[in-house]
Amino acid sequence: MGERPPKGEQLRVIPMSPNLEQISMAPEKFDELVTGRSVDLVHYRAMPSPINKKDAGEYRRAEGMDTVGSSGFLFKKAGCFSGAILGNTKEMHKDKGGVIDYSTARLVLPRYYNDKDLADGSRIFLNIGDRLYIKDLLTEVVAVETAHYRDGLKDQYRFPAICVEHLIDSQGTEYSPGYNFKVDKDGDVVWITGRPNPGVDSSTGEGRVYTVRYRYNAHWYVANLINEVRVISVTEGGARKPIRMAYSAVIQREYVYHDIARSGDADQRGDDPCRPTRVDKSPDPNTKDHTVHVELSKFTAE
Repeated sequence: MGERPPKGEQLRVIPMSPNLEQISMAPEKFDELVTGRSVDLVHYRAMPSPINKKDAGEYRRAEGMDTVGSSGFLFKKAGCFSGAILGNTKEMHKDKGGVIDYSTARLVLPRYYNDKDLADGSRIFLNIGDRLYIKDLLTEVVAVETAHYRDGLKDQYRFPAICVEHLIDSQGTEYSPGYNFKVDKDGDVVWITGRPNPGVDSSTGEGRVYTVRYRYNAHWYVANLINEVRVISVTEGGARKPIRMAYSAVIQREYVYHDIARSGDADQRGDDPCRPTRVDKSPDPNTKDHTVHVELSKFTAE
């Protein structure tokens, strides 16, 4: 662009004075701003479960399954902090394996956990995969899924159930909570002995399929750390020094809670046909059955 004469008086955005004032932020005021407009969240740290693993890089456990983890992770309670959840969205995408829920929100949090007061405890350290619950509030949401009746075993769903609203099997029979079944402390459905249940399908030899609508406690996972290390300069005691600020994170509503058993039942030992473990079997050369199975139900997977 060629030179043009200026019009009117010209104002400089940054003054030419050599004594330009420095800006010093107050991190504790930022913590007060967040905690004064937020809710209490319970933070659980996530880490890969090493239980029953023989090699650091293996995906299978040679001597049984992890009975205390959730989706291959262990969760340890770290503390409670007051954070704000902003811009909660509801979005679902189709994938090769089905439909995946990508509901996300922005998490604004202080630097410290709550101890005796707001943001006066130890430092908060987040990582991707950590789990968050709202403290002292049961945030019930609805889930619907299809499951198999498991004779003599508890029925486990994608999320720990708080209560079951409706349960109808493939024959159109509806079953009532409290009479036909109950929900135990782990959120699994336990069928009451001597009462009607879906039973076994004679054509497949497996438990009948049924649809269940139930409620569970909503929670979030840390999906992304937008700003893991945020550093600013402040003036304290007549000197400028760097101060680390709080995290900035994106959290995601749960789309899977557990994909393995948790309570030590027979299904963890691979005895359950509806939730099998991976089993490597060598073919018997003397067998006369040379059928090649192509149905997914004939294969076992972890």
